[in-house]
Amino acid sequence: MEFIADAGTFEYVGDGPERDLLRSTGSHSTLQVDGSNQALPEGPFSWSSLPRVRAERWIVGPSFALFVGSHDGYSRLPSPVRHRRLIFHLKSHFWLVRDLALGEGSHELDQVWRLASPDARRSRHSFRLSNGDRSLAVVLCPESRADPAILQELWSPAYGASELRPTLHLRKHQALPAEITTLLVPAAPADAGQIERVAEGSGLQAYRYRSDAQEHYFAFPGESGPWSMLSWSTDAEFLYWTVDASGTIRQVIAVKCRHLEGKCQVLISRRQPLDWIECHWDREETNILTSGGTVAGSSGSEMAADSGARVAPRKVRS
Repeated sequence: MEFIADAGTFEYVGDGPERDLLRSTGSHSTLQVDGSNQALPEGPFSWSSLPRVRAERWIVGPSFALFVGSHDGYSRLPSPVRHRRLIFHLKSHFWLVRDLALGEGSHELDQVWRLASPDARRSRHSFRLSNGDRSLAVVLCPESRADPAILQELWSPAYGASELRPTLHLRKHQALPAEITTLLVPAAPADAGQIERVAEGSGLQAYRYRSDAQEHYFAFPGESGPWSMLSWSTDAEFLYWTVDASGTIRQVIAVKCRHLEGKCQVLISRRQPLDWIECHWDREETNILTSGGTVAGSSGSEMAADSGARVAPRKVRS
């Protein structure tokens, strides 16, 4: 079932503007800067000024995937901009998408979502897309300070055919560095919840997503080396954790991590970084899985998110 789709091709050779329009940056679900294209078309099949693209991270664990990529397609602007996109997928739950515009000066930023569903309804913090009995919520982060708008734009469902379909634009004009963050939640309830920034400064950006009886936290330190937030002390490049209604931490994921400690509980401490670490707590045991193949468990361990109650001290080295 499609909710976010490519705009199509319409034609390969013709006298009209459709070919270049539908392969432009603004016709794709990405970040557009100053209304410019990442690459410039040169004839029906060629490009000039191709961007240099880099996959910085692509890490997959048992319950998640994290991708970080960037390109310099906006380096030809008078004030050059580098676009970096980070996507965190918690499997069977949601996708967090962060678009970062890195550089100097003030720029017009437009995070574009080409919608396959013609039914897009606005609620307080999100847009709900419906396609038959399936749905997807695009949850907006107020701190991104982007103005949302749905425009009817060209879409080609088949070769030589065209029609208008809705496109969600999240736009703002801001001095760099700047970012726009959204969350994609499949099969979301009528109230898909809210995502908000909970920490900012010294390179650290952190977000909290509240939905149902859970809170999900995402922390991006921005710089390498040790850092801390709330109950956590780590050197991870990315940290995610979830808290249940009782205030107990039930899952934590760390990427590119040598040390992870929370509430006096050292979960991992080693000389070489692991690509990923996953820790899961339930009523009976703690399970720690790592990219190095380590699996550890202990009976009756829980980690509390509040005052430190129900924390069972545990030290694991691998």
